[in-house]
Amino acid sequence: MITARRPVIERCVRAMTEAIQIYKTEKEWTKGVIGKYLRTNDAENLERTYNSFRPLFPEVPHPTVDGVKTLLDDLSGKIPKAADANPKEFVDGSFVDEMERSEFIKQLYRK
Repeated sequence: MITARRPVIERCVRAMTEAIQIYKTEKEWTKGVIGKYLRTNDAENLERTYNSFRPLFPEVPHPTVDGVKTLLDDLSGKIPKAADANPKEFVDGSFVDEMERSEFIKQLYRK
């Protein structure tokens, strides 16, 4: 699937990386979005929520076997085959590796 859809997946990974950069560098805007979807404008709760999630988003979002395993575990209730799947078969770090080689991520954080 990755080979056939590589350009689409590459754009998705880039967009996700850009979203992480916005989350980390546009704090007030991000808190506004959080508030919109949590339906709150309580400044203390927004600050706490923002700070709680910020460390979960690495600037360089390499996929991990543990992360994929968590997703497969979550899916196994609806898709029983997911319980027996090998998470290593779903991890492809080449998209993030290419963004690092091209300095795409460094350029994002220079803005």
